[in-house]
Amino acid sequence: MSNRFVAAKRVALCALGILLVSFGVALTASSNLGTSPISSVAWVAHCVSVESDYLPRLTFGTTTLILNLLFFFVQWAIQGRSFGKLQFLQIPCTFLFGILIDLSMALCAYLPASYYPLKVMEVVVGCAFVAMGLACEFAADVLYLPGDGVVKTLANAIKLKMGVMKITFDAFLTVSAALISFLFIAKVVGIREGTLISAFAVGFFLRLLQPTLDKLRVLTRR
Repeated sequence: MSNRFVAAKRVALCALGILLVSFGVALTASSNLGTSPISSVAWVAHCVSVESDYLPRLTFGTTTLILNLLFFFVQWAIQGRSFGKLQFLQIPCTFLFGILIDLSMALCAYLPASYYPLKVMEVVVGCAFVAMGLACEFAADVLYLPGDGVVKTLANAIKLKMGVMKITFDAFLTVSAALISFLFIAKVVGIREGTLISAFAVGFFLRLLQPTLDKLRVLTRR
């Protein structure tokens, strides 16, 4: 019974983390100053689909779902038989994540963010929510969203430190997002100063939350 209770707490904490991350991503994106590098391709794909005359219009949640499914299959292909069965739960979590992003975007649409300083504040607060969500995911240690899992998988596969792999992967996604935008609508949309702010702010908030992360990790093991 005790083990089941501990497992339930960890799953609940992981679910809370996904909720917080989805709201943070949506809040950052709704500023229209760009979003975090890990979400840049999905956000740009959404923006391109809105501006294009010949592409189907896709929500941010839908493009996030598609991208994360791709990340999942990359992990699976690299790890092969060593890919843990528990990690297949990334698939329903990815669908949940996409739905929550669209719901969060609908909520964020009511925010009065026409004033530039308020837009910057949206980005910063969104990054804080993302950091809180990631802290919950890390403390629960049940599974990660595919965007985080693929970085870990690639780092292990090519023997790079997680920090180096994260920076490299974020840079690759940001450049890819810019190329997608330019190729489809001949201009760059969805990548702005908010993308740069997010690249640094999430890590900053995570460092601030480290003591809380350690406490959460202990509490969910009791």
